[in-house]
Amino acid sequence: MNWYENEGINLGLMYYHQPDKAGHIYGAGSHQVLEAIEDINSQLEYLLMSIESRPNLKCSLNLIVSTDHGMANISADSVIYLNDYIEPNEYLSAPREFAVVWTLWPQNGSSAESLYRKLKGKHQYMKVYLKNNLPERLQYEKSWRIGPVVVFADLGWIIVPERNSRYNFTLKGGHGYDPINEEMSSFLMAMGPRVRNNHTDLSDGDVHLLDIYNMVCLLLDLEPAPNNGSIDRILPFLTLQRNGSNSRRIQSTAYIVVIIVSILMSHIALFPLSSM
Repeated sequence: MNWYENEGINLGLMYYHQPDKAGHIYGAGSHQVLEAIEDINSQLEYLLMSIESRPNLKCSLNLIVSTDHGMANISADSVIYLNDYIEPNEYLSAPREFAVVWTLWPQNGSSAESLYRKLKGKHQYMKVYLKNNLPERLQYEKSWRIGPVVVFADLGWIIVPERNSRYNFTLKGGHGYDPINEEMSSFLMAMGPRVRNNHTDLSDGDVHLLDIYNMVCLLLDLEPAPNNGSIDRILPFLTLQRNGSNSRRIQSTAYIVVIIVSILMSHIALFPLSSM
């Protein structure tokens, strides 16, 4: 807090690694995750008390708390072996021991269509798409980083390349699944002079994670760069006026603290987010 008062900064970003770490090691519903959440609650309580004790910040600092993803339980009993269906020399992908999403580039005379045909319908808990046919809500189809064939594991399943993989199956939690799954939901809590008091949105997916960028820009009176988020989805939560194509705040100094944690329990949220 001294930085805001003495160092002239107006935006602070903080990432907290828990309870993501505990979720991966012990599973989404473990008591270790609950203990990590209790620790975060204590840290937030300290932060709120620090703001409360500084009158200048209390009337000018906006606090945003959110998360980058949810968490689902995984196990060694729910594994899909990619090379049961295609040969290792037929594709190139980022080297990894396991993942819930694989993007494939054809190699050695193979084609996207042939990989797709070999994988499609081969496992009941695996979905396969050609890049051009991906669901629009995933926003994958236009990125050069995404291969022409995309393979998704269903919730709770993981994909490894082959049966003699080095992956030792010790992790009990994972994420990166289709955001349509409730377990992947994020949350957003915010407070401050530019945030509407006692406003709660329990609708499903109305606010997206990408919208946080627009929220920060609006609070700092900055014009957002082009992005896939929406200003209109954020405005109902802020005490801002829509003015033509831009949104303007009251002209006064505004400070922001943005804290990103991996909270796994969306029911504690002020309003839930879609992770797209």
